[in-house]
Amino acid sequence: MTPSSATGSTMKQAATRYYLSLITLLISLVVASSFLGFTFRTNALFDTLLLEEARAFDKEVSLLRGWVMGHGGIYVVDGDHATRPTRRIIGQGGEVLTQRNASEVVSELSRLSRDAGIVRFGAIALTPINPLNRADAFEREGLERLRAGAAEVHEYQDLDGRRVYRYLSPLLTERKCLGCHEDGSFQAGRVDGALSFILPADAIENQKRLNWIWMSLSGLSVILLIGLMVWVLSRRFIRKLSEADRRLEQLAAEDMLTGLFNRRYGMERLETELARCRRRNHPLSLAMIDIDHFKRINDTLGHMAGDHGLAQLAATLRSQLRRHDIAFRYGGEEFVLILPETDADQALQGLERLRARVEGLQVRSPGQPDYSLTISIGIAQWHPAMSGDTLLERADRALYAAKEE
Repeated sequence: MTPSSATGSTMKQAATRYYLSLITLLISLVVASSFLGFTFRTNALFDTLLLEEARAFDKEVSLLRGWVMGHGGIYVVDGDHATRPTRRIIGQGGEVLTQRNASEVVSELSRLSRDAGIVRFGAIALTPINPLNRADAFEREGLERLRAGAAEVHEYQDLDGRRVYRYLSPLLTERKCLGCHEDGSFQAGRVDGALSFILPADAIENQKRLNWIWMSLSGLSVILLIGLMVWVLSRRFIRKLSEADRRLEQLAAEDMLTGLFNRRYGMERLETELARCRRRNHPLSLAMIDIDHFKRINDTLGHMAGDHGLAQLAATLRSQLRRHDIAFRYGGEEFVLILPETDADQALQGLERLRARVEGLQVRSPGQPDYSLTISIGIAQWHPAMSGDTLLERADRALYAAKEE
């Protein structure tokens, strides 16, 4: 492979790696985006689940509160949890029954739910009758938003060292409520209070955290798997590409009939070898070989027989070459041998052995009688001031002289 072709092959491999890396990056971004979107979606479903749970509690408490308000309150056996008893009656069994309004019923249910560890809730206001129902900072801000028209307010908070989900729904002041709230802080038709719910959210937050971890690990595993697959495929592709480049280079440099280098590539190698010998001040010789009376062979035995003769001569040349010698077909029945590190005397000795070897050949061609070949050889030794064309010209003149002998 020539330096230029090697450089071209390296550039192709670099370009292939670049584009495959780019494709891998794009696929990884798509996979990461998909897993990220799925994780957000899954965590949003957890949030929605918690919101729906809070809405369900709110609906149940609102229905109970409305029922109690619609009946003017309920009577219960007198206990320790009355905050504002308005009426007492004696039951049939002689027990004292105390009237409870809707707010007191909600407070009682909230206490029972809190003690049972289910959910904390209550009716809250800025100026409640029961101090326990006074709005905290979140609830005050939420009331402002509810008064501004929000249908509900909800968010996560850290409360008493735990993760909780807080939910507020508006309570519209009715005229019947004004009997208890006589200080003027409540107005009929205005949102003066809210139902406040505090739901435990530690389990949901842990699940969301685990979801992030598992999705991240899964996404990373898929990306690594894709990267590994692309790496394996790219190595195979680059190897096949390199093999194809080498084969194309070989086809571009090879004479199809003889299997030797063709003239174009041979001339490139000649210039390369001359430059090397010029740098190192080493000798180089060049031989031009021509098959004697080759036209007669074609005319009498046919071109197929002539082609067999060319191929067998090329095979003989290859068998006699040293590792660093270069042979190429110059044209027709002419061949050129480039002999680096060789002066004219050394070249003459080696080429005499080659000529004798060729004269002992018997060329076999199907359907034709066997025939022998003879060759003429012209040798020229290179000098530092000599160009490749000049060297070929001298070898050609020497070949012509050899044929005249």
